[in-house]
Amino acid sequence: MAKTDLTRQQKEVLGILADNPQGADVRQIIQSLQAPPHKRTVQRWLTALVVEGHISIVGKGRATLYRLSADQHDKLITPTDDKAREDYERYIPISREGREIMAYVRQSRTGRTPVGYERGFLSDYIPGKTNYLDDSLRAHLYHIGETEKQKHPAGTYGRAILSRLLIDLSWASSRLEGNTYSRLDTERLIALGQYAEGR
Repeated sequence: MAKTDLTRQQKEVLGILADNPQGADVRQIIQSLQAPPHKRTVQRWLTALVVEGHISIVGKGRATLYRLSADQHDKLITPTDDKAREDYERYIPISREGREIMAYVRQSRTGRTPVGYERGFLSDYIPGKTNYLDDSLRAHLYHIGETEKQKHPAGTYGRAILSRLLIDLSWASSRLEGNTYSRLDTERLIALGQYAEGR
């Protein structure tokens, strides 16, 4: 069957599936669309894409997932035209060596020379003793990876998360019980022991 030109909506669906390589169900696709139409309309788009071989179906019934077909995946994930490559490289500057590696990796598998790996490289590694990077590079990576949070005592971030979780859990629990506490009221109750007036 000859493949017809894709509509803007079908291209949008293919883009959504490219972002979800594990697959997506109809509900997820509808939620990701910019202007979601009726569910039945999306199902018609999906059926047309399946018939033309752009996507495949995995599962049945409510567990049905839609995934990109292998050739469509390669087209969408790997920029094929020069303009797309230029845009990509403008967005993320790539060194000459990086461009050479990308060009090599973009080749089909049959165009690349198969290589194995050196088992000793992995088995000779001793955590905390063996270093694959030199000292200056490790110091540089450590420096650029430092964050402001590391200057605080250990557990500071964990305590902040825990107190936020306690407030959210208490607020949700009070809502289930029928109380009308706001999040701010709940926070004041936990942090300061202040009961909200008239609640």
